[in-house]
Formats: sequence, structure tokens, C-alpha cells
Amino acid sequence: MKKSLVKLEKFYVIRHYFIHGSAMRNLYIPIDDYGGEIVVSNSETKYQEFLNMIKNEVKIKIPNENFTIKMVLEQNQITDLPINNSKVIVNAINLGENFIHLED
Repeated sequence: MKKSLVKLEKFYVIRHYFIHGSAMRNLYIPIDDYGGEIVVSNSETKYQEFLNMIKNEVKIKIPNENFTIKMVLEQNQITDLPINNSKVIVNAINLGENFIHLED
């Protein structure tokens, strides 16, 4: 269960970037008339850890600099990860497994 908690926590990196955009160094790159793409700086270590976790879980061989937030949000294999990890955690709690409350 601890691995599932760690993996789920990494998805909060993306949530944090969307909710608190000022905490992220980002660039808006115009692609066409309908918008652009958010590019996260290579120096954002938590985001890089998040990408590495996804790549290991889903077995994607794409360099981090080419792995975009859009890809993260559109790939079913990736969007299933937090759901599956949440199920593991909820099942463990339902079975009475002891777990450590994680604090900030």
C-alpha cells in the first residue's frame, strides 16, 4: 500500500501545477489558432520524478523533455494509474490495514 500512496502523491504534482500555476515555471508555446502547450522546466525535480514514475509504470520510452502534460492527461494507461492506486489504498483501509498518516 505504501507504494500506492507514493505513486498517488506524485499525481498531486500535476494538480499543484494547475491549481497554483505561479509555483511552476512554464512557457506557453503557440501551436495553432486553438492554443499551445505547457512546457515544464527541466529544473522542476518533482515533475521530473513524476514523469519517471509514469514512464516506469507504463513502460514509455520518451525523453522527459518530449513528455508533455497533454500526453499525461490524454493517455488512458496514465490516467488509470491514480485510479488503480486509489483502489489499492481504499481496499487496504477497508481490510483494516494499518497505515501511517502522511503529513506535509
